[in-house]
Amino acid sequence: MCDDGFHLWEPIICILNENGIGVLHYDFNDCGKSEGEFQNMTVLNENEDLISIISYVKALTITENIYLVGHSQGGASLQLQAKSMTTNR
Repeated sequence: MCDDGFHLWEPIICILNENGIGVLHYDFNDCGKSEGEFQNMTVLNENEDLISIISYVKALTITENIYLVGHSQGGASLQLQAKSMTTNR
């Protein structure tokens, strides 16, 4: 099991929240509180998870803008998805 990395993001999340910016923090397979098995984690299934998360956030009526931030393999997944994102909902 890998570390969920929340301790790295907590100060940034707090600052964003204090400035009225909502944050959705999530973990990939078997990281933090996520289900699944770590050995089954691939960039492709992480990208599928990310697509689902983006779809969920876009469907929220309070969503105006979506900004993606990630590190390590999460950053690689974001790069794959960033090309397909547009400024339109």
